Amino acid sequence: MTEGNTVFPWTFDATFDPNPNWLLDGEPIPRATDETATQEGVSLTFRVTTSVLENRLRPLKADEGKVAVLPTDDGGFVSVDRANGDNSFQFRPPTTREPLRERGTYHVDRYEESLVSQDVGEWTVELELSKADNRTDSPSLSQSPAADEWGFTTRFGTIATGRVDAELVGTGEGGVERYELITRLTFEQAHVFEAALSLLNGTRIRERPDTTNVVEDATSGDANTLTVDAPDGQSTVADGDYVVTEWTSERLNDAYQSLEWVMIEV
Repeated sequence: MTEGNTVFPWTFDATFDPNPNWLLDGEPIPRATDETATQEGVSLTFRVTTSVLENRLRPLKADEGKVAVLPTDDGGFVSVDRANGDNSFQFRPPTTREPLRERGTYHVDRYEESLVSQDVGEWTVELELSKADNRTDSPSLSQSPAADEWGFTTRFGTIATGRVDAELVGTGEGGVERYELITRLTFEQAHVFEAALSLLNGTRIRERPDTTNVVEDATSGDANTLTVDAPDGQSTVADGDYVVTEWTSERLNDAYQSLEWVMIEV
């Protein structure tokens, strides 16, 4: 399947999707209206009937928040179920969301429900889910930015796009300048970005007396480092290496993601 110049890493018959819904312990949850991911998990919003709410989703509330996310030495993390296994659930994304979204064990950080329509018995349910651990897949991509495009080189290859808003957001905690970038990436580009930037706990701010503090990527192979090739005529962000400290990925549709991240120049 192609979208513009992007080749998706799977093929399927658009008239038949073997798994059109998110699955919770093997049972479908229809009408996912929002999906936002970070390094450590995913937030989902569902529009469901009273029957689905009571039989599949409301039981998730019993042990919400009973999870501890612990950093690992390599910059990743593990999530610990603090409810002795009662806050562990198997989630599987729709076929069109894989492999960007991963199937596996998730823990409920937050559960919130609200009635949309009493007449037809519809509810909105918002879930914040922690993954069991950081992702370890390694997709690859090799793109060459044009003169008016941005190039972002990750440990898994280079992403080229012209859809970027960049801003210097000032000096925050740690005394270093931070840049915020918002861009629209294709499914394949987002997959490479999220997989490459999966060890954010390996980022450090090193304090230096009487001078500017610096950021360090303490991961093996500089996993959190992006090499930026800015487009001609752009003056906000200089070409060079930057360490990413956080990112958020929001589904626009099955072809595009909105990626927002914060980075610090090395």
